[in-house]
Amino acid sequence: MRKGSNDAHQVTPRESEILDLLRLRQSNKEIAEYLRIRVGIAKFHIAHILSKLQISSRQDLFTDDFRRILNKLPLT
Repeated sequence: MRKGSNDAHQVTPRESEILDLLRLRQSNKEIAEYLRIRVGIAKFHIAHILSKLQISSRQDLFTDDFRRILNKLPLT
């Protein structure tokens, strides 16, 4: 099954959990410790989320425009 253009911006429940931690400005290490995963896995998830959301850095998550977009994202 082919994904539509809207699917590219959908986040999984795990990604949503990580986004919440990113919004709290948690470091990769803090996210990994909270989720009980390795830092490398946390980095992988974060990179995948940023790619999915078509942004280049986690700092972009804190712009007003992007916060409005994040609040509307559907979960998969």
